[in-house]
Amino acid sequence: MTGNVKPVQGLFLFLILLAVHPIAVNWAGLDLHFDEAQYWVWSIQLDWSYYSKGPLLAWSHALVSSVFGYGEWQARLPAWILHSLWLMLMYVFASRIWNPAAGRWALALALTTPLYFYLGLVVTTDIFLIFFWTLGLWFVYLALYEQSNKAWYGLGLSVGIGALTKLSMGLLPAFVGIWVMLSKQHRHHILNRHVWGGIAVMLVCMAPLLYWNATHDWMMLKHEQGHVGISGFDWNHVAEYLGSQWIVVSPLVFMLAIVLMFKVPAQKNKWLLGLFLAWFLFFVQKSFTNDLQMNWSAPIYVALILWLSGQLVYTSKTIKNWMKVGMLLSVVLSAFALQAQHFGFAGDRNPLKKMKGWESSISQIQADAKVSYSGIMVDDYVIGSVVGFYWQPTPKIFVVATSGRRYSQFDLWVNWTEELGKDFIYIRTSEGLSSQVESAFASCRLLNTYESRDDVGAQLRTFYVSICQNYQGTAWPEITRY
Repeated sequence: MTGNVKPVQGLFLFLILLAVHPIAVNWAGLDLHFDEAQYWVWSIQLDWSYYSKGPLLAWSHALVSSVFGYGEWQARLPAWILHSLWLMLMYVFASRIWNPAAGRWALALALTTPLYFYLGLVVTTDIFLIFFWTLGLWFVYLALYEQSNKAWYGLGLSVGIGALTKLSMGLLPAFVGIWVMLSKQHRHHILNRHVWGGIAVMLVCMAPLLYWNATHDWMMLKHEQGHVGISGFDWNHVAEYLGSQWIVVSPLVFMLAIVLMFKVPAQKNKWLLGLFLAWFLFFVQKSFTNDLQMNWSAPIYVALILWLSGQLVYTSKTIKNWMKVGMLLSVVLSAFALQAQHFGFAGDRNPLKKMKGWESSISQIQADAKVSYSGIMVDDYVIGSVVGFYWQPTPKIFVVATSGRRYSQFDLWVNWTEELGKDFIYIRTSEGLSSQVESAFASCRLLNTYESRDDVGAQLRTFYVSICQNYQGTAWPEITRY
């Protein structure tokens, strides 16, 4: 391996990094987040793509489940493996463009950055995107600075596979393409046949996603429009976005990175800093008119860490020591969040509340369900997803249509007209029944209520469970929002 790491040492490092994940998850007592559960549920009905995301994560779940069976750790294993490989890739990347000392800085920064640490613990599309984004950036370096024509095909492969997880992968080739066109040094690559060969490879890799969307009214693109659409200008969105990035990247590390941007002790690899700043400004301007999720810009910090790792090799001992303090504070911040319930942030105040209290509640509801049923009704895909994972074997899930609700994958799998005369268990977090649900069945009665609590007994949510019998049919509201 590059960076003076032998294969045996690399394997040992990989196993150590891999072991961090189950230890942290078990220590924190984390159930699956509803997004994690959703992607697992997709895997039991394999397809070329899905409503809001590409198929790669669902395919990975299906593969792991076929080998290791059902369970939380099995569900998260693909992310743990990929996060560990990504950390090693960061070391190799920084060692190649700088030196092994920079590689060690890159590994330490990538491992301790709270944003990447948490995204590596859970199995969502983000860590898949980050891995293939970094791999694509590696091939950009090889193509432009080591003049490797083969690297263009590697870039196409990375972007194409990355797009099978999340369409925001397109920001990598888009900004690199703009940079190449504007750069006198690199502009000649536009006429390079290998560049266009790489684009062809990318499109071939994206074929499953493109085919599925073409046969499903381009539903995924309509969903993505909701993320890129423009709403009214709001300074609060800007402040919230910048504040969230300052925290999840780590406050002191973020400030030291800004300091080093002005000092610039090492002149090479400034292209990484340039790409990061372009991507960062793109998201900042998006925050003027959109409420951005803190994880949306996660991939762009890869370039910053790779650039920063080299600067740290050449900077003063004082800044190096402060950076070590910053990474230590990152570890403390991450550990605090994992155990927040023991520091006065229990129940609804817990930053990880969306990964608490699901398994015990759903398992208890299933154990108490002594009635016959054809499927489970829920109010939204969030409850449907966790029910789909923790209720085994996974039942047929029906998300009740309400005005203003957006589509979900569950809406593509069910047909209410085939359910006439059947009985359903209805699980919801609101107490009453809507008039539409009551009129759709011959009868609905409450079976029980269940309190979902965290590790210290603080209440998280209440489940109301009813049995609705003899579905009569109804004109559910049309779902128009993607």
